[in-house]
Amino acid sequence: MRFKKNTTKKERTRLKRVAGRYNPSGQEIEFNMINYRLDVMMPKIKGPKVLEMGCSTGVMTRRLVKKFPTLTVIDGSKKYIECVKNLVREKNAKFIVSLFEDFETDEKFNDIIMANALEHVKDPISVLKKAKNWLRKDGRIHIIVPNAKSLHRRIGQKLGIIKNLDDFSKLDKKIGHRRVYTKESLKKDIAKAKLKTVYEQGIFLKPLSYSQMSNWDKKILDAFFEIGKELPDYCSTIYFICKRK
Repeated sequence: MRFKKNTTKKERTRLKRVAGRYNPSGQEIEFNMINYRLDVMMPKIKGPKVLEMGCSTGVMTRRLVKKFPTLTVIDGSKKYIECVKNLVREKNAKFIVSLFEDFETDEKFNDIIMANALEHVKDPISVLKKAKNWLRKDGRIHIIVPNAKSLHRRIGQKLGIIKNLDDFSKLDKKIGHRRVYTKESLKKDIAKAKLKTVYEQGIFLKPLSYSQMSNWDKKILDAFFEIGKELPDYCSTIYFICKRK
């Protein structure tokens, strides 16, 4: 899939608007959440050639570049790429401004990271199909998406804040989410892209909204991170690893 010129323009305008609203590096609670996700992923990323699809403000990028010999970073937001380039000075990192749908490369990667990316794109199955072509023979795609069945969404439904578990919250709308996944719906998208799931895990048991948790001590957050390992279906995010069939 490659966007037509007018569609590309619309997507870039949309992304620019969203990028202006979101800055996890300025929010300690979100900064911690991103690092919990990477704590889970990092031991499972083999390298040495890694592609990060979507860098935001570089919370993950700064850790990835220190571990892997070759890191390629693509993001449709020039603002984000410039921000992360100023933070990451290591020579083993390469930065590219491109929508995922328009990106082309002959390189093959051991690991491709899509952390909180698929919920933003127009056609996630097409993006997965493209990424599959960038994998080495034994390469893997690491996917993280928000979980519609998270504990905090279940509580929100009981309180009448959302009607259905997959309804968009105010934060979802603010940061440009197009969908909220369940494990079942993510597996369907992966299968439609002719990929197979080889690992799955939930990350972080989130009981309340980030704003309600913003003043919690890190030890409390660590406890909910550990409990999430015991209750994966109720965690705030879903982590899947997939490979070519």
